Amino acid sequence: MKIKTLVLGKDETNCYLLEMNRYILIIDPADEFSKIEKAIGNKKVIGVLITHHHESHTKALKEIEEKYKVKVFDCHNLREGHHRIKHFKFEAIKTPGHSRDGMSYYFVNEKAMFTGDTVLKGSVGQIERPRYLNKSIIKIKKYPNNTVIYPGHGDKTKMKDEKEENPYF
Repeated sequence: MKIKTLVLGKDETNCYLLEMNRYILIIDPADEFSKIEKAIGNKKVIGVLITHHHESHTKALKEIEEKYKVKVFDCHNLREGHHRIKHFKFEAIKTPGHSRDGMSYYFVNEKAMFTGDTVLKGSVGQIERPRYLNKSIIKIKKYPNNTVIYPGHGDKTKMKDEKEENPYF
């Protein structure tokens, strides 16, 4: 699986394009639809995963749905656990704290976790629901140390580094 990061909008939100066999799965279509569309090119979009519904993470969602006629997956229609969309196998993890609808996605074969704003490199996003954040961090830190965390903003990081350096861990 190839992972392409687009940093979009005034909030510099990370939008991820996951590619496998010319199929694309989008995570958090933040903003600037034209940049997303250009990066997709002639590949086939097969779905969208949303980590949470703050506008900085979903501003281009309506345009994505209209152009590519794809299903959107989030906390409202994904149960916690293992899922498959075409070639993409992942685990959905409910991770409220930054927002009440927080979801993280773990791709076991790639050891890649997309956390939205639940975990940022060395920190977490603004906390809306403090008592839930601790439970979410406990869930997340159970994953292997070699897991690469792809956050909603900023640089990617490793689980091992977050366990050692993130004060919320």
